[in-house]
Amino acid sequence: MILVRVLGGARAFLLAARPQYQAVSTPKRHHFLPVCYLNGFSGDDGKVCLFDRESGDYRAQFPVACGYEKYLYSLVLPDGTKDAHLEAKFCAIESEFPKVRDCLESGNIPSGDELGALLAFVALQLFRVPATLRDIHELGSLALSKHLDSAMSDEDSADEFFAELFGPNSPEAAMPLDDKKALVKEMDCAYPRRNAALRMMFESMGQAYKLLSQKSVVTVFHAPQGRAFITSDRPVLIRKPSRNLLGLGGLLGPGSIATLPVSSQVAVSVSDGSRVAIRHSELSRDKVAQLNYGEARTSYRLLAGNSEQRLRTVVEKGKILGQPRLRSISPGKQPDEKNAS
Repeated sequence: MILVRVLGGARAFLLAARPQYQAVSTPKRHHFLPVCYLNGFSGDDGKVCLFDRESGDYRAQFPVACGYEKYLYSLVLPDGTKDAHLEAKFCAIESEFPKVRDCLESGNIPSGDELGALLAFVALQLFRVPATLRDIHELGSLALSKHLDSAMSDEDSADEFFAELFGPNSPEAAMPLDDKKALVKEMDCAYPRRNAALRMMFESMGQAYKLLSQKSVVTVFHAPQGRAFITSDRPVLIRKPSRNLLGLGGLLGPGSIATLPVSSQVAVSVSDGSRVAIRHSELSRDKVAQLNYGEARTSYRLLAGNSEQRLRTVVEKGKILGQPRLRSISPGKQPDEKNAS
């Protein structure tokens, strides 16, 4: 599990559960694998080949029809409105990615702005995927439950908690203890916790971007002729995380290496070095296979590539076993990707 700091503690987590955005209209499909990203792994027919670890099925689909959940990043406002503030931010980051991918595939050195866009996309894909979002949700819910038990244990603790949460002179702070407990119970429901998890996810992306920006070496790996990279619904691979630090400081701290397949022909690695360097390198066939096996083993449910045969080879040689899919925490029904068009 990725350990994410709970935004200063469980009190901040409950504060984060209070929606602070105005509703923004949005499409229902929120892609955790963006269409512009999957386009880089599509075949000549424009379709991407998928392997579903849950069902064991292989299928080919257009990128728009896969790698999404309905309303996955929507905050739910008190009136039930689904807010698309976060999805709009993610789309803004995604919009810069195709230009960066073209630059890397052509063997050019990205500009400062393009490099920043690349690192932002890596941070985005590290945290926006459903498996990581569920980890954050579970961690935050556990911290919140423990804190609420303590905060509402007696009148003095409840007074202090409500004064900090709503303000010392607020009507809520003057409520009797039983009314405060009823209000906390009302706030402590599925959607507020999910809203808080989404906000924590976004905060963690910002922290991850800063840590990635502190690394000095960006290596662009090119697949040799006849070989290709695959990707997954957990596309960012982290090697050599610190064993002495928790949270993002350990995950992306000194010595760690973050790798993302950018397309079927290019992967990018962000690491530490003695001096700043951006370099291109052709990866050996064995190294491409190792990276693909890494993607497959750490995937949550989906593998994606430009060839079904390539996916079959990775799955069979890598002995990728089935994996049950957890219940979605999105407020929309989980789509049947197999029948999506």
